Amino acid sequence: MARHIFITVGETSGDHHAAKLVRALRQLDPTIIIEGFGGPAMAHAGAEILYETTARAAMTFHALRRVFEFKRLLKQAKEIYRDPCLLYTSDAADE
Repeated sequence: MARHIFITVGETSGDHHAAKLVRALRQLDPTIIIEGFGGPAMAHAGAEILYETTARAAMTFHALRRVFEFKRLLKQAKEIYRDPCLLYTSDAADE
């Protein structure tokens, strides 16, 4: 059974951190399935992006306008990924 990893990021710096992880995981196991919500860096590293989250990244009170979008994404993730091998979230604070 293939390993399955779901990664989610909300903005560009998180996308770059997660891309490093995707590349490292692909080196360890080229058959690993990596999907998630992210951006072009993750896609370039080999992840399948199910929803692009970095192009319209919003911080502070601007994020409040996107609450319903985030709720929908969370619901989608819960339905699709009931049992991933690993769930990883990345933020600029991961540095």
